[in-house]
Amino acid sequence: MTTWNRRLSVANQRQRPAFAKDDVLREAVTLGVQADDQTALLALARVAANRPGYRTTLVVRTDEDRPVVFEVMHTPSGPVARPSGAAQPIDDGTAESPGERGQAQQDEPADGPDITRVLTDTLVETPDLVAVFASVGHEALWANDAFVTLVPIRAADKIWLVELLDEWSKGHYEVKVLPALVKYGRWRGRLTLLAGGGDPTPVSAVLVAHRDHQGEIEAVSMVARNLADLLGADQPADTSETRFAALVEHTSDVIAVVGIDGVVQFASPATTRILGHPDGALEGRNLLELVHPDDVPADLAALARPDEQGVGAPVELRLQAADGGWRHLEIIVSDLRGNPAIGGLVLNGRDVTDRVEAAQAVAARAFTDQLTGLPNRVRLLDRLARALQAEEGATATVAVLLVDLDRFRAANEAFGKEVADQALAEVGSRLAAAAGPGTTTARLRSDEFAVLLPDVGDPAEAVRVASRLLAAVREPLGAGGSRLELTASVGIAFGASGDESEQLLRDADHAMQIAKEAGGDRSETFTDALAEQSSRRRDVEQRLREVIDDESLVVHYQPIIDVESEAVVGAEALLRVDDGAGSLLSPAEFIDAAESTGLITRLGSQVLGLTCAQLAAWSQLPDGPHEVSVNVSPRQLADPDLPNHVLHALNASGVPADQLCLEITESILLGHQAIVDASISYLRALGVKVGLDEFGAGHSSLGYLKRFPLDFVKIDRSLVAGLGTDEQDTAIVRATVELAHNLGLTVVAVGVETDEQLEMLQLLGCDRAQGYLFAPPSSPEELVSRIAGGGA
Repeated sequence: MTTWNRRLSVANQRQRPAFAKDDVLREAVTLGVQADDQTALLALARVAANRPGYRTTLVVRTDEDRPVVFEVMHTPSGPVARPSGAAQPIDDGTAESPGERGQAQQDEPADGPDITRVLTDTLVETPDLVAVFASVGHEALWANDAFVTLVPIRAADKIWLVELLDEWSKGHYEVKVLPALVKYGRWRGRLTLLAGGGDPTPVSAVLVAHRDHQGEIEAVSMVARNLADLLGADQPADTSETRFAALVEHTSDVIAVVGIDGVVQFASPATTRILGHPDGALEGRNLLELVHPDDVPADLAALARPDEQGVGAPVELRLQAADGGWRHLEIIVSDLRGNPAIGGLVLNGRDVTDRVEAAQAVAARAFTDQLTGLPNRVRLLDRLARALQAEEGATATVAVLLVDLDRFRAANEAFGKEVADQALAEVGSRLAAAAGPGTTTARLRSDEFAVLLPDVGDPAEAVRVASRLLAAVREPLGAGGSRLELTASVGIAFGASGDESEQLLRDADHAMQIAKEAGGDRSETFTDALAEQSSRRRDVEQRLREVIDDESLVVHYQPIIDVESEAVVGAEALLRVDDGAGSLLSPAEFIDAAESTGLITRLGSQVLGLTCAQLAAWSQLPDGPHEVSVNVSPRQLADPDLPNHVLHALNASGVPADQLCLEITESILLGHQAIVDASISYLRALGVKVGLDEFGAGHSSLGYLKRFPLDFVKIDRSLVAGLGTDEQDTAIVRATVELAHNLGLTVVAVGVETDEQLEMLQLLGCDRAQGYLFAPPSSPEELVSRIAGGGA
């Protein structure tokens, strides 16, 4: 028995002194050292308990993954584990010189052998190949005689490990070995070293990473066994045994050797598991026959695209499995035709089918409407763009049919969301069936669908498809036990190569709106007349954006007079927008454009600011108007930020809130949204006056004057025009004035143009009036001039 083994036996027979685990690990627990590392510290403590003079260090990691160096040492009172440098050295009564301490740190008693020298002698004399390399395989630092004999290394050469490997092993080292060393600290497998004459020598190797106190890899040791004799070095280089040793490392990947013509020379056993083909079934068969037709490469060798390691970039191919299905493989191709052990192109393929299918599922969700399963707007625009990218000289016509359900919101409110969703899903299915093969049916939003006809030979065909779509929607629906009868409006637009997808969709939408305004349950085609109208609308939108961005809006004012005294008591702000060519755009045009594009919020905010600023300027004049009315559109009033815009305009100008009047239309009250009620209540609480404009122009009801918190009502010009000549108009005006006064509201008549109308208003007791009888809308300066001259 050797001295080392004899000492171990004696140590095992000694009674192990008891010590408190909690005391030893107290500081480790306080610092949050990971559980595995605490176990390692405890194991070292058990060793230290029996060895006087024992002292060693261990790098551990905390729960925050921070490295900490711990010292484990023997003391008379028991083992101690503490952070290095955290406390003064413990005086255990065995003072020692630096030389003695260095000897104690060898984990050996003073009378034991020098283990480092013993191990070094062993590694030098072993027939296995042993070497140490800097960092992760950089220059060789040390090698034993066996290694130097096979692969001559001199200290001055600064040879790196990767330079000692053949081409395949270089790539394998970068792709497989290095990640394993970094993650696990060791790797075991086969490599091929280049001997002194450049001859390949297969070896079975173990590589171990050695880390410093900071956890960084400072060296890699390699122990390798020469397999040349085992595999038969005198056999030809292309035997199956050598090929297997050089290629098959991880059976989870498909590894194949193919010729430049694609014929398989060798396929690893993993082929059976991944593709289902029996062992040896692919050898002699052309691999390209298994590749999906869309993925067949023009040149196999080109896929290699070797880098400095001789390894190609990954490429994804679909290979047909034995059951006829397709598997997605990520393949790296290496050109090793010049390597006598390989003699072909090496394909290393990893099965990524699950990853690809998961990505496709995510992509499908991104392009699919979840309720109906139809393509969504993004997918439709993509296919529409492809259809419009016809080859040069092609004359194919593309048609887009936009389908919008008529009055579907009412059905949604009546039957509930669940029934409405079932109805939409059924409508989508019917539309797709009615559109026919070769078409795309998509759901764009809510109750709006679109059908793409990619190649329409006759425009009449699109009209016939529209008729089928309308008929499909008319068929009664059964959803959630309810019976729904729906109709739709369809807009048809045609395009050709070079047209823009979004514009074609807007044209179809324009035609659909015309069909809806005509009562619905019909189709309309986007014609030249509609195109001209659409072009005009785009011009108006563009001009409106310009004046808003430039803040060059112009506001004119029409005076409002007291009916009895005919004195000016206020004015109505009327926005004017020039078309850039010296003419004015009609209010109906630019208000509609502002509403549809969402510019109404910015437009209204600027008008409020200009009007309040003008009112502040007039307040300095003795005869200036001291009250101004501003029109508020339905979309403005539905904007929860409107009260903030009004408050900002008032604060910026310093105008009292009761001098600002906001005019709303009855269409706002028809919807009676909660947000509208809240905004009106808030504005009136500020002191702003709110009135109903155009009373009598639509579905007006005298009941509005009672149901809603208003300050004034403006009688529409259509009723004022009939005063004294139309008994019904006169009766309505009389009733409006009487009811409004009973409710404490002020009555304003709009569109007064004759003295007879003014006299009738005076007889009926109307409070205020405005119209061309007094003055047309004019600039602020002209209005003040008229007032000063008594012309208003």
